[in-house]
Amino acid sequence: MATVRARNNQQNLYIRFSANGVRYEEKSEYTCSGRDPKTCTKCPGHLKALTLAANIEQTIHDGTFDLSDFFPAKYSANTAPQQDKTLYAEKPKLKIAINKSMQMQPIQPVTLGFTNSPNASIELGEYATKWFTLQDLTYSTTKTYKSILNTWILPKLGNYPINKITPMLITEFTAQMKDEGKSPKHIKNVLGVLSVIMKSAKYEELVENNPVSRVKKPKVKSKKVDALSMDELRTAIDYLWHNNNEWVLFFAIGGYMGLRTGEIMGLQWSDFDFTNHTLRVQRTITNGVLKDSTKTAEYRIIEVPEILDEYIENHKQYTYSRSKWVFEAAPDISLGDYRPISKIWKHTLEACNIRYRTPYQLRHTFACNARDAGFTDSWIQHMLGHSTLDMLVRIYGNRKHILDGNRHGFTKEYVAETVKNSSK
Repeated sequence: MATVRARNNQQNLYIRFSANGVRYEEKSEYTCSGRDPKTCTKCPGHLKALTLAANIEQTIHDGTFDLSDFFPAKYSANTAPQQDKTLYAEKPKLKIAINKSMQMQPIQPVTLGFTNSPNASIELGEYATKWFTLQDLTYSTTKTYKSILNTWILPKLGNYPINKITPMLITEFTAQMKDEGKSPKHIKNVLGVLSVIMKSAKYEELVENNPVSRVKKPKVKSKKVDALSMDELRTAIDYLWHNNNEWVLFFAIGGYMGLRTGEIMGLQWSDFDFTNHTLRVQRTITNGVLKDSTKTAEYRIIEVPEILDEYIENHKQYTYSRSKWVFEAAPDISLGDYRPISKIWKHTLEACNIRYRTPYQLRHTFACNARDAGFTDSWIQHMLGHSTLDMLVRIYGNRKHILDGNRHGFTKEYVAETVKNSSK
C-alpha cells in the first residue's frame, strides 16, 4: 500500500511504498499547505500526492512499476534501486512504515500470499512486518504496535521460522522481558500483539496452533480507583468557579458526567441538545489526534445532569459565539495537549488542600459517587460508555455498599423467622 506522509511537521510530502521486496520513501514534488502537515489530507498538495501514490500502487499491482516513471530526477530507467532499507532480521531493530492517520477497524486475519507448503520456511519477522502494514489502526494503537514489534518481537523472534515458534520459546521470551524489568502489563501487551499475529498465521495455515494461547500470562493488577469524595469534588469545582472560571466546565463534566478526558477535549457545541438536556459523545482526542468515535463505540447519547446547567451557560461566554469547539487551545482550534489541563487541576487541588489525583480520576469519581447515590448500574454503564456491565462491577464493585456505622447482613432473628415461616 502506497501512503503519503510529511516528515516532522515539514511541508514536503513523501511517498512510502514497497516494490520488488524493497521499501521506499521518496520525496515528491508536492508540499502541504494545510495547518498541520501530519494530519492534513485535503490541501491541493496532499490531493496530488495521494493521486501519485495511487498511480504507483496501481503499476505495482499491474507489474509495470518503474521508478524512473515517477521519480525521473533521481532514477533513470537503468538504475537499480539500492536495497538499504531491508525490513527483516539482519538489523537489530526493524523499522515499519505505516500511515498513522488510518482509522481503527477490527483486526481480522488477512491473506498475505504466503505459501502453506510444509517445506516453506517463512520467518516470523517477514510475516509480522507484512501483516502489520495491512492493518488499519488508530494513531495510538499504531504507535503501540510499532514499538512492540521493533523493540521485542522482531529483534528477539524475527529470525525464527514461524512454524518453529513454540510455547517453550515464548515462555523463555517472557522470562527475558521479566529479567529486563518489564512490568506484567507490558509483557501481557507484547504477548497480545504476538498472539494476534499467530492467529492470522493459523488462519493462513502456516501454523497448526497459536502457541501464545498455551503460555501462562502474567497477572496484571487492576488500576487503582482513587476517587474524590463528593465534598472534595464540590470544593474543587467551587474553587475553579471563582479563580479559573474558563475551565470550571471541563472538570465539572468529568466529575459529574464521567466522560474520558479525551472525550471532553473533543466536545463541540453542536453535540449538546439544550432542549432535551442530552449530550452526544462521538469523538475523542488522543496524543493530539482527533478520532471521530469514542474508545468503545461510534457514539453514545447521555443525559446532562441539572447541576451542569449553570456551568454550561457560564461557559458560552468563552467559545459559543466564535468556535465550534467547547474548549480551545487557541481561537477555533481544539485542545491537542493534555498537559495544560493537568497543571490547572494540580494547582486547584493544591489550593484546596486536597490530596492530588490525576484528572482521569474524575471519571472514577463520577462512577463511585453515582453508585453511592444509588443510581442503577445500567445507567452508570451507559454514562461511562462501557460496553458491558462486567467492567463496571469489576472496577467499582466494592462501592455497592457503604459502611455507615451500622451492622448489616443476616441476624439470628431473621434466620429463625424465615425457618419458622417455611415450616408452616
